[in-house]
Amino acid sequence: MPGEVAIGAIGRIRKVPRFIDDDSERIRRAHIIQVLWSADHRIIDGATMTRFCTLWKEYLENPFRIFF
Repeated sequence: MPGEVAIGAIGRIRKVPRFIDDDSERIRRAHIIQVLWSADHRIIDGATMTRFCTLWKEYLENPFRIFF
C-alpha cells in the first residue's frame, strides 16, 4: 500500500481575547482553532501546502466563498 502524501490534524476550538486591530485597545472574543499539516516533500512542496492551507482558512472563515 503506498504512503500518504499529506495529513492534517484539527484541534479544538478555543475562545480567546484578541485586539480588534493594531491601533485599538478594544478587545473582542475570537474563536481560534489549531490546525497542523504534514506532507511528504518528495511529492508535494511547501508552497503548494501553504496555498492549500490559505484557501482552506479562507473557506472556514467565509463558507459562502465555496459556492461563489
